[in-house]
Amino acid sequence: MKKIFAWLDGHWWVVSLLSGIGVFVVTMLLSLGRSVWFDEGYSIYLAQQDLQSLLAFTAVDAHPPLYYIILKFWGELFGFSELALRSLSAIFAGLSVGLGLGLTKRLFGLRAGLMAIPVVVLAPFILRYGYEVRMYSLAALIGVAGTYSMILAMHTKKAIWWVLYAVLVALGMYTLYVSVVVWLAHLIWLAWHSSREKIPVRHWTWAWAYVGSVILFLPYMLTFFSQLLNSVLSGVGTEVTLTTLVDLFTIFFIFTPEWRVGGWESLVLGLVLVGLILATIIAFRRVEAEKRGYLYLYLGLIVVPMLVFAIMSLPPREAIFLPRYMAHVAVFVYLFIAVILSITVGSVRRRRVVYGLYMAVIFVFCYGVGVLAVGGNVIFEQIKTPMAKQISEQLQARELRCSDQVTVVADEPYFYIDSFFYYQDCDLYYYLDRDNDRRGGYAPLKNSQQYQIREASEINSRYLVHLHGEIVYMDVDERYELVERIEMDKQFADIYKLSIQQNN
Repeated sequence: MKKIFAWLDGHWWVVSLLSGIGVFVVTMLLSLGRSVWFDEGYSIYLAQQDLQSLLAFTAVDAHPPLYYIILKFWGELFGFSELALRSLSAIFAGLSVGLGLGLTKRLFGLRAGLMAIPVVVLAPFILRYGYEVRMYSLAALIGVAGTYSMILAMHTKKAIWWVLYAVLVALGMYTLYVSVVVWLAHLIWLAWHSSREKIPVRHWTWAWAYVGSVILFLPYMLTFFSQLLNSVLSGVGTEVTLTTLVDLFTIFFIFTPEWRVGGWESLVLGLVLVGLILATIIAFRRVEAEKRGYLYLYLGLIVVPMLVFAIMSLPPREAIFLPRYMAHVAVFVYLFIAVILSITVGSVRRRRVVYGLYMAVIFVFCYGVGVLAVGGNVIFEQIKTPMAKQISEQLQARELRCSDQVTVVADEPYFYIDSFFYYQDCDLYYYLDRDNDRRGGYAPLKNSQQYQIREASEINSRYLVHLHGEIVYMDVDERYELVERIEMDKQFADIYKLSIQQNN
């Protein structure tokens, strides 16, 4: 057994790589059959534009351009299929997990690294957003890489790691603005660590890394402030309340919002939470001083983001928090759980109790993966699962998806972007009785005005397919008769046929 552990210790990069591959495989399996939804559709829509248009549209949106640029070149290399596009995010997710395991083993030892493997490979939140065609997994990778670079800079005293850190901070800001919470957590921890070590402020060499990152971000600074002052947020965010925290806990553990959690699930989760709180207290009390400092680092990467989101969402400001905004720091949540359990199991007599808690955590995560496999990519703020793919397949089976005799109309720009990916081989129209917005997620549609319908009377095809949600904006005129309605989780496709009189 000692030889096995010695080999693992000396070849940890192999373990990390295999774990990352495991995350990639599980993530891609979970993505099969899942429909692209609005946010992903927007990413794909931008990636299919020329580079100049892509940069122009991101400049009037809420996010920076780096991920979209990478997605564009990836799509041009490997195609714009669901599998190809989602594999990019899954690769980033696998790399962030593998790198996180390497960092954890370096800071806390072999036991912590080994115990972290099943925790992160089965982490529901990582697996869910690991295949999202968005920037979350790339931001997570940059955050983990930045943390690792910071630690290497401190351990080796080599300036090259601070240079790399500065580059990664800038890349993080070019990827996802809220990645600033990671760099803020680092800044607080570095200041605390330097003060504890009684290093004079004038010798805080790490501060120059932040200066360098600001310089690297300067070319986009004006655009950033323009986006900040002209918010185009969707308005679906919430305040960070006690209910929000419970909701986040249940989503992280069993990928279920708190209002859907049943009695037995609540009992198990409650016991696990109590056990983890006790383990955290024991771990901080009994861990050696140096490792305690790194525990504070991991804890800070969880607490600081939540505090920032809580403060930013306080009235009278617009609430901005969504659970997925924690996706880029989720890996640290799961690694922290594994680390405190590894420290506790090595410092108490009743190890079986701690291992029992550890197995309970793994069981709960397996349950969460099962929920994810069955429920799919649920959009919690809308309380629905995207079904554009399935509706498109139903229309194809009826020969009503792409035909000269059929006009398919999305009820508004949201449904157009939500659905367009599955109608790229034919014309998809959208209803909007006014000009398109010049900022935000609908701005790219100004290049697609030929597909805009302002009045239902503009439609003259034999069949009309109307894609809409629970609220309907386009009134279909009396020339058309409703012959069938396809309904899937609050998403509808109404099939109309031109009346006989009109045909004549």
